[in-house]
Amino acid sequence: MKFLLFSLLFFGIFSVALAQKNKLNYHIAPQISLLNGDQSVSGQLGLIGVWEKNKWGFGLGAAIDYYKVRTAPFFFTSHYYLNQSKQLAIYASLGLNMAWPLENQFTNNLNRGGWGSIQHKGFTNGAYADLGIRYSLANTKLKGLSIALGYSMKTTKENFTETIFMPVIGGMPNSIIVPRTLEYKFNRIAITIGYRL
Repeated sequence: MKFLLFSLLFFGIFSVALAQKNKLNYHIAPQISLLNGDQSVSGQLGLIGVWEKNKWGFGLGAAIDYYKVRTAPFFFTSHYYLNQSKQLAIYASLGLNMAWPLENQFTNNLNRGGWGSIQHKGFTNGAYADLGIRYSLANTKLKGLSIALGYSMKTTKENFTETIFMPVIGGMPNSIIVPRTLEYKFNRIAITIGYRL
């Protein structure tokens, strides 16, 4: 969590300095997303910072994603305005999905019914992607609310070992330790509300 906060602070200072030096239009936008896929509906809180030149925008973002397994995506983002008023845009984001699960999201919390046990080894990071279309309800200075409809995907892997108890052979209990990996790929529809500052 400290790394996330430090990264956001560094990103903000760097962005303002770069925008002033290169006379680019720069803005930040906190946003909240409602995510719906084959798992339960969940949410995401994010912050992006974007430099704009003409109809193009490029930037960086970070979020906390609570869908199924809590993660922290860090990503590059880009958008292109489809009209002169800069209200309608298409966007795409691509980056790293850092695993940050809650305690109740570990597989070792499953009850194996006395036939074995699970030793959790940790989650590994994965990928993050998001693309869609955004409409801005902005004023003449391009500040204000925006709403977006998009497709979002994140991946992560969970690693653990499973100890399987075998029938007694020759009077001695027997067991096998098997390494396991669960690969998660979550595809979601995202409705995002943001505020351009």
